[in-house]
Amino acid sequence: QDIVVDPRFRKRGIGKEIVKRLTSFCLERKVDWIALIAEPGTAAFYHSLGFTLMPNYQPLKYENG
Repeated sequence: QDIVVDPRFRKRGIGKEIVKRLTSFCLERKVDWIALIAEPGTAAFYHSLGFTLMPNYQPLKYENG
C-alpha cells in the first residue's frame, strides 16, 4: 500500500521508477482511474509523474471509537 525508499538510497530515481512502473501496469490493464494519498511535502514529486490535485475532494479515514 505504501511506497517507501530507504533514506540511504533516495534521490536516485528509485521512487520515480516504482511509481512509473505501477502506473504503466495499471494503464496496460485498462485501469484509467489511478489515485493516491500523498504525504505532506511530496506533491511536487507526484506532479512530476503526472498526478494532479483533485479539487473538491477530501481524503477521509474511518476511526472506530
